[in-house]
Amino acid sequence: MPQLDPEAEARQRIDRQLEQCGWSVQGRREMNISAAPGVAIREFSLTTGEADYMLYADGRAIGVVEAKPIGHTLTGVETQSGKYLDGLPAGLPNYRLPLPFAYESTGEVTQFTNALEPNARSRGVFTFHRPEELVRLVKLDKQVRTRLREMPPLAAGHLWRVQIESIQNLETSLAANRPRALIQMATGSGKTFTAVNRPGKRHLRKPKWNAEKNPEGRWRSFDYDELMKRDKVNLDIFWLKDTSLEDSDDLPAPDVLAQEIADDLQTALEQFTAIAEKVKG
Repeated sequence: MPQLDPEAEARQRIDRQLEQCGWSVQGRREMNISAAPGVAIREFSLTTGEADYMLYADGRAIGVVEAKPIGHTLTGVETQSGKYLDGLPAGLPNYRLPLPFAYESTGEVTQFTNALEPNARSRGVFTFHRPEELVRLVKLDKQVRTRLREMPPLAAGHLWRVQIESIQNLETSLAANRPRALIQMATGSGKTFTAVNRPGKRHLRKPKWNAEKNPEGRWRSFDYDELMKRDKVNLDIFWLKDTSLEDSDDLPAPDVLAQEIADDLQTALEQFTAIAEKVKG
């Protein structure tokens, strides 16, 4: 079998991935946008050029795919695919113009741009969305990244100042379209409670822990009086067990454990030192 060139191999992989995600891949001559819920048409002519694939969902144009050879960098390719969003010929059925979605792919690496988002930009995705998911997205009143800019004020309740600051900084990061974030908090400052805290939804939570039926449940509720009786009102989940530590033969070597403890203590010391310096001003 003759070896495919990088571009042909990329197209072959993209075809396969589209089909696995629920798209019926067609050529221009056999084009039938009603053949399946999702149809991807190769080499589709536009007023701004030729899209490698035009995506139709439920019989209406919804996005494009720009294919590149395997190994080709996708940096800057979103500019090329972006111009196709404005090039749909007049009279063709669509959800909205410009088209809302664009992909760039080599068959190995795929990027996706949702033009409905504020400050839209491409981001890496595992593979293509299914047709019904793109339809769901295009029908939303507001995209997720828009809603992240409109989050209600934090219901601080009994949160500590450091917890409030951490949550508000995370919300600020998300609202600024910086989805990658790391919360760094000192030992004992309430990291677990900060991570799970959603005051507005607390009435929807159902405890999993039960002293008799499920003593290892990972979600346990406490009433006010129970918390007040605990040392420093802590929420240590001491009832949870790590089964990997029950067999002493599988434990790390003592020197490894000692080094891990030393590293944790050193990190905590550095954090408290930084806090002390900040307090001094």
